Amino acid sequence: MFNMLDMKEFGSKLRQIREEKKLTRKAILETHGVTVETLRKLEKGLVIPQLQTLQVLSIAYHTDLILLFNQYKSQNILVNTQDLVDKLLIEHANTVDSLEDYMIDESYLSDVNKLDVIEVKQFNSLCKLIPLTNTDSIDKSEIAINGLIDSIKLHHEDYQLENTSAYSYTYMELRLLLVLGITLAHIKRLNESEIIFLEIEKQLDINAFSSSMAKKLYVKLLFNMAYNYHIKDKNEKVLEITDKCLDFLNKFDSSYYMEVILYRKAVAQHNLGLKDKMRTFSHVRAIMEIKGLHKQLELYADITRKRYNIEL
Repeated sequence: MFNMLDMKEFGSKLRQIREEKKLTRKAILETHGVTVETLRKLEKGLVIPQLQTLQVLSIAYHTDLILLFNQYKSQNILVNTQDLVDKLLIEHANTVDSLEDYMIDESYLSDVNKLDVIEVKQFNSLCKLIPLTNTDSIDKSEIAINGLIDSIKLHHEDYQLENTSAYSYTYMELRLLLVLGITLAHIKRLNESEIIFLEIEKQLDINAFSSSMAKKLYVKLLFNMAYNYHIKDKNEKVLEITDKCLDFLNKFDSSYYMEVILYRKAVAQHNLGLKDKMRTFSHVRAIMEIKGLHKQLELYADITRKRYNIEL
């Protein structure tokens, strides 16, 4: 799953390059958007850098850090699965089938540093727990919630739902938190779910260099935030989040999830008595027709007719 790396040496070299360029961490934040905390973790060798972060820092330092990064890999390499994690959550998030084929044999990790072992354990836990989150069983959802919390505790021993904002999370842990938030919302623990979603949004680093999968996960996060606010009848917040999501999709020229985001916006407009609702509903229909989502369109049209007395 994760490359076996001498992360401390790489981090030390990264710091050396920055200091030779006479750049502060704050200056990197201001000019290139890499947070001080992210850079601190990289320079201490606490995390494996994302490709997009290396690309941004390569521009800032006028140095090919991707080439440098590759030089610090050992000969015994496991597949880097940051993209696999996101693919798993995008393509298999709603499955009830076993995901054991994705799991990593932990016997291969005896010579890896502690953080890598933790992240592999967290990934394997994610594979085990995702199918439990997609049933109507409250008991299975509770098992999944407890398992996800235990996985986060592998790195943050004192983690509790109520102190979610007290920690900085790795790439993997933000994905664990997303599944945790969605599962809590599924069993109507909306306040806890909202706290988690807000913290993920705060810490998730999404930019032009992010992978398409990471961008899709961000859209999925915003959709779930909007749905939470819908259930809580906070329609103004629904409009705020859906507009933010639509701006994000337009910025990156994507239509991923656009029809469901627009539908959530249209319902909020309806609940608030806004005239623009019919135009938004018509956009939902048009996008579904263009995408060929005919069965989904029939379902949405039936729901809209029965629930809101509106012809989609």
